[in-house]
Amino acid sequence: MSTKSTLPLKIDHKSYIKTLTGDDKYLAWKQFSDAFWNSETLRSGARSEFLFRRGFLRDKWVIYGFDNNDPEYFLSDFQAAQINQANGIYANVFQDRMLLCHTLAGYCTVPEIHALRGLDAEEVSLTQAWHGHRTEAKGPAMEVMIQPLLAGPRGKAAAVRIKNGRFEGIGKSGDMELLSNIVRDWSKASRVPYLFTQNLRQGAFMQELYPDTQNRLSVILGRNLDNWDPEVIAATMRIGSARSGGNLDMVQGGLSAPVDVDTGLLGQVAQVDIDTGLSFLEEHPDTGTRIAGMTVPNWDEIRSELLRIMDESSYMRIALLDFTILEDGKLGLLGPSQLDLSAVQVHQPLLRKKVFAETMRKLTL
Repeated sequence: MSTKSTLPLKIDHKSYIKTLTGDDKYLAWKQFSDAFWNSETLRSGARSEFLFRRGFLRDKWVIYGFDNNDPEYFLSDFQAAQINQANGIYANVFQDRMLLCHTLAGYCTVPEIHALRGLDAEEVSLTQAWHGHRTEAKGPAMEVMIQPLLAGPRGKAAAVRIKNGRFEGIGKSGDMELLSNIVRDWSKASRVPYLFTQNLRQGAFMQELYPDTQNRLSVILGRNLDNWDPEVIAATMRIGSARSGGNLDMVQGGLSAPVDVDTGLLGQVAQVDIDTGLSFLEEHPDTGTRIAGMTVPNWDEIRSELLRIMDESSYMRIALLDFTILEDGKLGLLGPSQLDLSAVQVHQPLLRKKVFAETMRKLTL
């Protein structure tokens, strides 16, 4: 990347924070700064100072290969924290999990919402099945996802199994009252309400990528600001590994493969070792399954549905969403994206994508 970019804005982080106005930008700066100084990688020296001034966390020097690549093309961690601000007063639509499920119910399969655990409030049952487990210790067996109501860096997420009024998971088992108390403590610690939702089961294609993790199709949707046409800016398959456990973060061992937005063809699998750097594979490192060259089934229909979501959400300028692909080849909503942008930018820096870069320039920075 020898040619200088004309799209992204340069950031001198120490100077830029003096111009911040509004709680959202101040919070973004605080979260970035806390994360930067609490990380263990590159704790001092010129590289650390360089990364801080430009808004990148310390691990990005290795992940993005800044010895060889121009940082001006890469969306920084500080910028990433402000992506949703592009949607202005509608920012919460694609951040609130309950609201998002209602919004997208006509476009894809959405998980059933069983209960809400509010801050310092009683748990509210929203389905008869959940009420039965809570009050009569009986009801159908179900797989449940527990996660914060609002997408973001705060709070834990976990999957549990429930049968006849008892749960098993998160290293524990017990009755529903115990589960509610555990989630109450999570809620108090993170200061966010929690949802209990159906845990959608991935189909055979997603299972083949890696069977021990709920793999994710993460997409970035945007629109051309000149004619308002929707666009699939990037699609990335997030894949688990033996090293990552249930975590898909690349530093923790998660893998990523780019999805060609026109054909659904998967590219090489990227993996990161913070000591040795980035490497690309044709096959899954644990199972030997050849991933590069696979094609997402039913991609034409999936892509059309993604474009329809954005086209008919005319108030939204950008959206980051996570899906699974169900057994019938349809999209199943997992929620607002918990996207590790490293998983996208190791394949192509986001500020090389004109629609995305222009949105960031005009509407957030």
